[in-house]
Amino acid sequence: VGTPTAGRNKNTRTLIGMLANAVPLRVSVEDAETVGELTKRIARETRLGLRHNRFPYGEIAAVHRQMNLDAPFSFLINHLVFDQLLDFGSATGLVETRGAGAIADLELQIFDRSDGGPVQLRMDYNEGRYNAQQASEHLLRLYHLLSQLPTLTESAIANISLLNLDERAHVLKKSTGLTRTLDPSIRNLPDLFEAQVKKFPNVPALLFDDQGRVAELSYLELDGQANQLARYLIRQGIGSEQTVSILLQRSPDLIIAILAVLKT
Repeated sequence: VGTPTAGRNKNTRTLIGMLANAVPLRVSVEDAETVGELTKRIARETRLGLRHNRFPYGEIAAVHRQMNLDAPFSFLINHLVFDQLLDFGSATGLVETRGAGAIADLELQIFDRSDGGPVQLRMDYNEGRYNAQQASEHLLRLYHLLSQLPTLTESAIANISLLNLDERAHVLKKSTGLTRTLDPSIRNLPDLFEAQVKKFPNVPALLFDDQGRVAELSYLELDGQANQLARYLIRQGIGSEQTVSILLQRSPDLIIAILAVLKT
């Protein structure tokens, strides 16, 4: 992520001229971190990153090109804080900032008005990579995320969805097949499997390759082996809501292990 800076330090603060610079910032995101923890860490690492403001972005980008590396950043966040209202006596006006220059990928412009007006967001984009609809959708997802953040400070990053309600409904509809109402007595997947065992005990449940020949396990055989392993796991102290790691190749043993864990 890149962020523009004034490009000034205590020695050049009063110097007349354009010294603006863009600073690449690299911040890792850990799934288990909460929003509050990540926000504090980003603020701290941003302050540390801005200490490198003295290095011109053009020179950094040139070094990347010489080493055949990607650009230092493809997404830029520009936070503009100023009064957008102009007052010249009886004449008033409104400042509107337009983008200038090439855009590598995406640029988020945040207009934070110092006159108390509403914060405005604008997504500028590289027309060679995005179209107006895609940029608008990115901006809507960002707005959806920002509107949730105040209530999610204690939530893990991995549990936060970037999809809005319409997108989530679309994904769920596309990713799920036909729905079927189950018998109320069936509470979970092991119950559903055991119901099949009772209906079709001798019907093949698994077909697999066994040294060049097709072998099979019936529902009853599969259930018996899964129960045997489940009882062993229970004796080892494994119970409900506990995590069990499984490291197996794709095989009947993998299915037996999954069923056994579900049964504990």
